[in-house]
Amino acid sequence: MLTVSNVSFAYRRRNIIQDVSFTLNPGEALVIAGPNGCGKSTLLSVLSGALPGYSGTIRLDGERLGMVPQGNAVFDDLTVLENLQFFSRLAHKPLIRPLPMGLEHFADRKAGQLSGGYQKRLAIACTQVSDPDIWLFDEPCASLDIVWRDEMVGTILALKNAGHGIVYVGHDPAEFVSFYDAILFLQNGHGRLIHRSEIPQGTEYALFHQLIRESAR
Repeated sequence: MLTVSNVSFAYRRRNIIQDVSFTLNPGEALVIAGPNGCGKSTLLSVLSGALPGYSGTIRLDGERLGMVPQGNAVFDDLTVLENLQFFSRLAHKPLIRPLPMGLEHFADRKAGQLSGGYQKRLAIACTQVSDPDIWLFDEPCASLDIVWRDEMVGTILALKNAGHGIVYVGHDPAEFVSFYDAILFLQNGHGRLIHRSEIPQGTEYALFHQLIRESAR
């Protein structure tokens, strides 16, 4: 279980995150959404431990976090195998063959030579070798076509069904409508938590348009 209580984060006297609270149970998926610049990626970085200096409480109850950051999160000049070996050593975990995420066929290829979709597969595999209980995804479908997006959604559904907690930063309901349990909508750093039971099925797009319009006022 991940419990976040009254977490705030400021940078150069500007409040980026203000009093955000939520609880994530095993097998649940929380989507963090909101307009550009609202603090989505900042909150994810705070949760991952990459941004210290926050106030409030983040409680993990002994569970391990793993993060798939936005953009290219691998070493371009290393092969797929070398990337996975590096991250497995970092996590003090053995690297199991065949390689995860269908990457065995690409083991000797430089990461920088992979397509965007396969680079994202590699980024997920590099996180997977550390065997996290809770996964943090920062806009994993950005720059991916619809086929890769559907594969990404399938990966997240499989993780969720296996009991992993998911925290997902996204902006398009088509990405997460099949797996979300709650949406944390950020506006000016403040979080509004909306559970799936509060959202009539099929109205996610309308809700997002309404929330975005409200945040622009």
